[in-house]
Amino acid sequence: MNRFGDIDASFKRLPPVYGYHAEKLVSLEEALQAIKAHINGLPHFIKIAKQYCHFPSEHGLSHDQSAAVYIYTMEWGETTLYRVLNKALRSENRQALKIWFPYLKLFDTALDLLPTVKEGVWRGIPLDICKNFTKNQTLTWWSFNSCSSSVNVIKNFLGGENNATLFLIETFNGKKISGYTEYENEDEIILRMGNRFRVKSDILKQSNGSYLVHLIELGDNNDQPLASDINQLKLTAAPFNTSTLEKQKISRSVRTLEKCLRDATAIADESRKQSDAYKEQAEKASVRVRNMKRREEKVTQMTHRLRKALREKDEIEDNPTYQRARPSTAHSSSTSYVRTLVTSTKYYSELSDDDLQSEATNASVSETPNGGN
Repeated sequence: MNRFGDIDASFKRLPPVYGYHAEKLVSLEEALQAIKAHINGLPHFIKIAKQYCHFPSEHGLSHDQSAAVYIYTMEWGETTLYRVLNKALRSENRQALKIWFPYLKLFDTALDLLPTVKEGVWRGIPLDICKNFTKNQTLTWWSFNSCSSSVNVIKNFLGGENNATLFLIETFNGKKISGYTEYENEDEIILRMGNRFRVKSDILKQSNGSYLVHLIELGDNNDQPLASDINQLKLTAAPFNTSTLEKQKISRSVRTLEKCLRDATAIADESRKQSDAYKEQAEKASVRVRNMKRREEKVTQMTHRLRKALREKDEIEDNPTYQRARPSTAHSSSTSYVRTLVTSTKYYSELSDDDLQSEATNASVSETPNGGN
């Protein structure tokens, strides 16, 4: 289901959303900070939106406002932002909407700056839901609603489904966001959350088996007349232009491939950064292993010397002849040597990696010809 067909036909009676107007304008990252737990990979999609959004803006949108519009129109799966947001807007739990307030403030102020349209717009769903609509019925759509000023864009999404339901909506307060969306050729118009509508006429069954529901947006003065005569629109099913449809499919495929390429490039860049970080960690680990081996070799060498010295000390102490000849000198010399070895062994066992590396480097230099000169 794409955003042009994200239609709620349950007609719940809900309190309006208010309170977000008091929020401060913040960056897109800050506005969606509390949403990260609900949308996997959101920081990555924010980065794409800020990179490819329409900025500078001839309508005065800030970089973050433009990115807020762009990310709303992005498609990446079940947790696509507009799906999660609109589901929350249709929920009876209005308290759960508070985490969306910073983004709603950013998105709503962006829409304020964009052109207002007063025309007939289209949306549709590849299902027969016409039984939910009757002439003169009034209804409220609590979510944002994506429409197109081109009926062919919607028909292309519907793909010629016999049981599809097409909506013609007379709006006087739609917001033209084409040029700010991920797919610029969809002529997208946004209808704001909480808009009220009236079913203007009986449901029309078209020759291809689909149904047409004609809605008119309601305002403070109820039905608002359009500048153009909406009744002059041909409501019967127009034949598909095969050439045009093929061009639209090719154009959409190209845009999808471009998006995949951008995503793949971003993922590759991230992978390179991680690879460099892993390589650096591996090099540090390798140095630590070499230092541990050097320390082990030094300690082993000192241990061997210590054992040898202890044996020699025991031999000196057990030799009565040598003890009578030089008792104090022999004992003092052997004891001093043993203490020196013990101190050296402890020194190398406690030596830090950096000091051990420095000592190994100095030893390597001193062993070269004329190294000490």
